[in-house]
Parts: sequence; structure tokens; C-alpha cells
Amino acid sequence: RARAGQTLPHYTGAKRLHTSATSTVMSRSSGPVDPSMCSTWRNIGRRLGVLRTPASRADEPLLDHLEPGSAFEVVRVAVIGGRRFLQLADGRGWVPECSRKDPTRVVIEPAIIDGATSAVAPPGSAADIALVSPPRGAVRLRYLRITVGATRSMNTPSTQLAQISLRCRGRVLNLAGSIVENPGGISPPGERPEKLLTTKGKWLDLNFRERGKSVLLLTAPHDIEIDDLAFRVASDAPGRDPVDLRVDGSRDGWEWLVLHEMGAVLYVPTARQAWSPWLHLRPDPASSSGAESAGLLHIEQRALPPEMCWWQNVGKRLGVLKEPQAELEPRDHVYPGSIFAVTRVTTVQGRRYLQLPAGRGWVPECSRKDASRVVAVPTESHDIPAAVLAEEIGCLGQCAHIVAAGDTKRFCKLAPGDRASASLQMRSATSSCESPVADGMISLRFPVRFRQLRISVLSTRSEQVVSTQIAQICLRCKGKLLDLTGFTVQNPRGQSPSSEGPERILGPIGKWLDMNFNTNLKSVLVLTAPQEVEVEDLSFCTASDGAARDPVSLRIDGLQEGKGWVLLQETGSKFPTPLARRCWSPWLLLRVQGPAPEVWKPDDSFGDVERHRCLVSGCMDAHATKEGYLVRGKLL
Repeated sequence: RARAGQTLPHYTGAKRLHTSATSTVMSRSSGPVDPSMCSTWRNIGRRLGVLRTPASRADEPLLDHLEPGSAFEVVRVAVIGGRRFLQLADGRGWVPECSRKDPTRVVIEPAIIDGATSAVAPPGSAADIALVSPPRGAVRLRYLRITVGATRSMNTPSTQLAQISLRCRGRVLNLAGSIVENPGGISPPGERPEKLLTTKGKWLDLNFRERGKSVLLLTAPHDIEIDDLAFRVASDAPGRDPVDLRVDGSRDGWEWLVLHEMGAVLYVPTARQAWSPWLHLRPDPASSSGAESAGLLHIEQRALPPEMCWWQNVGKRLGVLKEPQAELEPRDHVYPGSIFAVTRVTTVQGRRYLQLPAGRGWVPECSRKDASRVVAVPTESHDIPAAVLAEEIGCLGQCAHIVAAGDTKRFCKLAPGDRASASLQMRSATSSCESPVADGMISLRFPVRFRQLRISVLSTRSEQVVSTQIAQICLRCKGKLLDLTGFTVQNPRGQSPSSEGPERILGPIGKWLDMNFNTNLKSVLVLTAPQEVEVEDLSFCTASDGAARDPVSLRIDGLQEGKGWVLLQETGSKFPTPLARRCWSPWLLLRVQGPAPEVWKPDDSFGDVERHRCLVSGCMDAHATKEGYLVRGKLL
């Protein structure tokens, strides 16, 4: 065990350690102990694809493959959409526990090395924390609930654990001052739940089989931020080890949210006094459960959208067009597998196009020959080599590099001077708004003048939710952000909690939530400027929770004097809204495309929906944060 990097069992002889009846952590705790940084696993299936993130779509390209029978190191386990994924220690990405084509077939298993379940680093080891990519934001909570639903043996009447450990951004937390309770459990005096926060002894619940489960409730002295949880099995009785574990979190002890569900024996070591892999604690983004009321996600807010976003070519050579039109011949190409910067997105005749920096042109999101095949997908900036990132950001008007198979290749053949003039031509400004079509080409030179802007959310990421939400919007003209001071926002026919009204989208704090989205089949926001303004682009920021409510189809209209409402942007369905929380969308180019369709038809009716006013005092303030307040005519 010492050679495998595991702590030796603690032997206390025949004596029992008697403690008080309370479950307060003892002051003799030796501080935080770091569980094994990584564990070794083996591919027992065919070639195993390496994914960029556990939430990668099926059509996204694989980053690499693990050959059959090969061993690999794992630093954490995450659950997305009910399926488990393992993060590789070398930073290459994530691999699934089960086959992507057949979710019932397990394709990995813990490796057996020198009789131990896996080769692990010793507790407290400084084993490459840098390899563990810190997530975008931690879960903030005060209460953690661990429910044991099954043990390794069906015949044991009890369950046990030796220790638990929590981690945030690669650092193990000191849990001194925390309290651990086991509601409904029965433990010997020397094996009570407070033992879980010390390095000696264990917790044992003799009432597990009779109750059908065991529950541990950890209460911190104040709100804490955590990313991962690991547990250490006891020194005896492997049949009592938990093999079905659910971790819930809460900030107030009332609203709870599932953070991880471990339902497989694979992640419980058979060796005694060994640590489990780190279990990633996050609400499942594929679930539409009540994340908004739990309030767990704590993400650093991004007050302003970035100048550029990053995309990857997942198809063949991607043609660079002079204008966003499918019939034009490419004037250059983006290599397969390349990562490239994008400054804005526009939609022409139902197809989306991405604008490259410094006037280099446009590339289509989908294949020109097969519009159903996506050839460009968003990627994250941390996937980009530092040299490429610095050059794109620092030299926006100069020649940039893109990455293909580890090499940097130039794909723009224009000289820097030509690029500067091309960029200047694309940015030539005038106060008049001309027709969008000139000499058969789409004109992108002129900003839009408006007094009112109308944003219609037509569909969300999940069809099961009844509401939609946006955290913030930003407008810009000629590369400069507009000051939205003095703007007003309305949400016609919408219903929002008092603290999540439409005015929230004008600032960096909070969000706008419309609970009538399902009832109205859309949500509409109307921005009114104090005077007529010029706008070229719009970007929106996702909220810190409820990824299922994110808009994935929007239409943006503008009210022009003497012309009425005109269509400025229609994203189409399945717009690549970022899955990350508090993250900005790409800049959407606004240009006049003709008259806008009616938002509310004169004969609009709600069928059999009968509206009621809730009789509960203060309902709009206290209870309207629940989804489903009014759904298809039923008051819930």
C-alpha cells in the first residue's frame, strides 16, 4: 500500500474513542489532506475517442484516440446528461465511461497495478496540479448532502467511509469548523460522522439497510466554493463501501440541487484506505431542474463581451469569401482542424456566416454544398496556443496565424497594407442608412439608425422549459460600445419576478427571466433609446444558471422613422449560444434586410388558457421564481 501511494490503516486495538454527542469537528484535525491527484484506468473497448469537453456535441471532432488496452491517468469524473466522463491527467480532454453509440457498454475499467486498484500519488503530493484545468467557476454553497443508496455487498446491514475531502481550483479545502451529521443514522461512539473530517478512524452507519439509505449532512461555518469531492474507503469490510452515491448542494438548506450522481462500482477502489477519483461537482447542464432557486453557481461576471470569439474548422478546407454570399468563389481557405478568430456573425438567406478579423473575409458555418453539415464550431480560448492567442489579440489589423495539427500556417495572403485598407473600407462610416443591396453585393458598411430595438426569443436550448432568460446585452458601433444609460426596456406580455425584470439586461448584475415564454410561444424585449442612435452589432450574455433556458433562436428588429419595423438579424434555429455560464455570444451584425414580420398578430389568442391572479399575498415576489407558474392554462 505504501508503494502504491496509499496511507496505511489506522490501528486502535480494542479501545474505542469516546466523543461527545455533538457532531462538531474536533480541533485536533491536522488540516486538509490531499487525496490522490490521479488514478490509472484502462481502455477495454475499441479505440476510445478523446473529447474536448464532457458536453461536446456528437458532431464535434475528436481531439485524439486511446488505443485498445492502453492505460491512462484520470484526474476527475463528471456527469453530463446522465453519462459519466473522465478527465485525462495530461490535459488532452475527456473520455466517456460507456460507448458513445451504445451507452449500455462500459469501455473502461480501473487498472490493476501491483495488486492495487490503481497507482496513485500519496496524500499531500504536489503532483501536477497545473494539469487539472480549473473550471470557469466554482459551486458556492454552505450545505452539502451525501446520500449513500447502495453498497458493494447486498448482504451487509451497514455502510462506512473513512474520510471525505473537498477541493476548489486545485486546492484542498480546510474543513475545520464544519459540522457533519448523519440524520436517522446509528453509529458506535468512536465511529461517528465527525470522523469523516479527520485522518484517523471512520464513520459507520448501522442503520443503512433498515432505512434503505444513509445521509450525511455537511454544514460549513459560511458559504464556500468547491469544484470536486473525493472520499476514502475504510480499512476493513469492503462489502460496506458505497457504490451508489448522490451529492446535493444548497446555500440555504431549503432549495437543493443535484451536483453529482455516482452510480457505478468502477469509481470505488477495492484497496483499503484508498481514495476515489475526484468527483466533479456541477449541476448537469443537460438537466432543466431548478438551478435558479438553488443559487449555487458562482461565476466571475464578464462585464463586457470580447472583441473576438474562437471557432474551429471541423470539415475540409473552408473557403474564405469576400462577402457573406454562398455563390461567391473563395479567395482563400482555412485549413482542416484550424482554430481561427471571429469578430461577428451574420445570417444571409437563412445561412450563418462568420467574419474574420482585419477585413480578411467571411466563412460559412455550414458546408456550401450541404447546408445541413456544420463545418465550423465554437471553441474555447484556453484550447488555443498562447502565441496564436497573443498575436490575434495584439495584432488585430496584421497578418494572423491559425493552428493545424500543431503547426502554424498563414491563410491570408494579403499584405498588411492591403489588409489595413480592406479593414478601413469595411469600416467606412456614414450617417445615412442605405439599401442593404448594392451592385448585387451585401452592403456591410453602414450602421443602423434606430430609436427602438426589438429582440424576440423564438426558441430555447431545451424544449421542456417554460421560461427563457438573458443576463445582459451590449451594443456597439464602429468598434465602440454604446453607453446604455437612459435606455428603457419592456417585456410585453411577459411575467418576471420582481428582482429579474427586463431592465436587468442593461447592467452586469442579475438577469432577466420571462416565465410566460411557453405560454406566449415567444418572449419579446423592446429597448427604447433616449434619442436616435447608430448601431452595428449586438451581443448577449448567458445567465449564471439554467442553461436549458438559453435562447438559441432570436430575431432582432429596429424601428426606423418613416419605415416602421425592419428586420436586422435573424439567427435561425440552433444558434451556437455558449453553454458556459455568464458567457457572451458572438457579435451579431445588424443590417436592414427588409420589413419585419408582425410579432403579435391582431387575432392572437391563447386558446384554452384562462388567466388567473394568484390569491396568495406577495406571490409575485416570493413564489414566482418557480418555473411553471402558468403553464397551458393550469395554475400550479
